[in-house]
Amino acid sequence: MEHIEFGNHSMQGFSVTVNLARGVVDGAVKSGISRDMLLKRTDLSEYNFSRHDGRVSYKKYLQIWNSVAELTDDQDFGLHLAERHMGASDIGLVGFLIMNCTHFGQLIDSVSKYRSLINNCAVQRYQVDRREFKIIEGPKTAIPWTRHHAEMTMAIYMVLSRRWTNEALRPIRVNFTHMAPKKCDEHERIFQAPVRFGQQRCELVFSREAFDLPLRHPEPQLLLHLEQLAKEKLKHLTMEDIAEKAYFEIKNRLCDDLPRLDHIARKLGMGSRTLQRRLEENNTSFQQLVDKVRWDLACDFLKNRKLTVTECSYRLGFANIESFRRAFKRWTGVAPSVFRKQRS
Repeated sequence: MEHIEFGNHSMQGFSVTVNLARGVVDGAVKSGISRDMLLKRTDLSEYNFSRHDGRVSYKKYLQIWNSVAELTDDQDFGLHLAERHMGASDIGLVGFLIMNCTHFGQLIDSVSKYRSLINNCAVQRYQVDRREFKIIEGPKTAIPWTRHHAEMTMAIYMVLSRRWTNEALRPIRVNFTHMAPKKCDEHERIFQAPVRFGQQRCELVFSREAFDLPLRHPEPQLLLHLEQLAKEKLKHLTMEDIAEKAYFEIKNRLCDDLPRLDHIARKLGMGSRTLQRRLEENNTSFQQLVDKVRWDLACDFLKNRKLTVTECSYRLGFANIESFRRAFKRWTGVAPSVFRKQRS
């Protein structure tokens, strides 16, 4: 059984489109995994999937894959998820953008440009020379992908490219970083090429001719419109990254001292005014982030029955317990003691 351990420090500011996370959960449910059990294990709810343009933290996304690895009876879940359940809608705006490209190479180039909209903790690059065309995928952090995660990611390229070119596209070889499973029949069937495991990186290698393979139904005008939308969303995501990174820096410092704007700005490599402007562009402020961190930590602290309400107040930097009670009631509508009873 494969299980990847991870911590917050290496995933701050990373997230995936809610479409992708929802697609994995939906596919897991169709394969026989209990939806309630999967959501409970990952501390997610249906509300997390309610916004079509929303994001799910990368930590939660990895927790989904960890839970699937433990719960599934399908030894080739990642391959089958890509083959049977994943489509353009499961990778959001980028999915509809790439299906309107003129040829396979443009499709891969567009994925490379807008990869962050799908998953900003993954990196995709490609290499083209006179003989070969390579697609390389992998995580930005030192935390490796689970086997099912990696196999789904690479299989999606094959499934969608064959569907949209109407060609029996075959790579020359396929490489994975994880070790070989007991059986590789499904890998050979889906990729229709030699598959190697325990390699330095995950990659699909095609002949150079595959780069120019035309897609069946390109829509150049629609593609231009979708690219403009993607550029706007990418710009907005960059601003969201700043807010989320500031949130985590505040969270890291709050239990030691009440965070100051200039300290957090310096930690993020910018001036105080620049950070204020970036946060305003993202419709928030430094004080709102401090309040959000305090709110989130307060809820966590109150779930710990070993901590008194007074200790929770002290840890969150409030001058006195009455200030904490007023703030908590403003955030949640109930007093800390009532919140604790509701969660007991």
